[in-house]
Amino acid sequence: MKKFILILMVLVSSAFAKESYVIDNNNSNAYFKSQADMLLFIDDEIIGVNYNLRGKLDTEEGIVKGKIFIDSSSFDSDNETRNSHISEILNYQNFNNIIITIQEEVKIDNKLFLKGNLFVNGVDKKVTIPVKKKQENNNIIYTGKIIVKYSDFNIEPPTVAGGVIKKAKDEIEIGARIAFLRSK
Repeated sequence: MKKFILILMVLVSSAFAKESYVIDNNNSNAYFKSQADMLLFIDDEIIGVNYNLRGKLDTEEGIVKGKIFIDSSSFDSDNETRNSHISEILNYQNFNNIIITIQEEVKIDNKLFLKGNLFVNGVDKKVTIPVKKKQENNNIIYTGKIIVKYSDFNIEPPTVAGGVIKKAKDEIEIGARIAFLRSK
């Protein structure tokens, strides 16, 4: 009987043991998708993808916490001039990273969310991001997206020719696929 209780205690304690994960850069990316009015009547979509992410995720007793750093100068929109402008808009000189702080994982009405903060251009905002979570081979993969406003982060929506040729709408979609590898 003592052996059974000891085995049970080991199994229960290992189920709630702290586990740490790091971002797998080969299988992770973040992106933005922005809509712009072009020549006053045509919608244009601008997409930038970023593979330069780093961060960590910890789980313990069902609690999930983490931090993700996205290099503000590494968005690729297939246009070098625009890429440089994106770095300027994100104020890369003063804030090298967009930071997502994960404070908890919650389930609401059978939907999964990551709650935390989004730090862009020196502004920190609380966010709740709807996500899908996949666990495979002791790794965790989150995918999700949210809509925010440039103005929420003290950023003027980008323009071309002072807005006469092109002006981005204030809303911008930010999304990611983040693969976390279990640390040894």
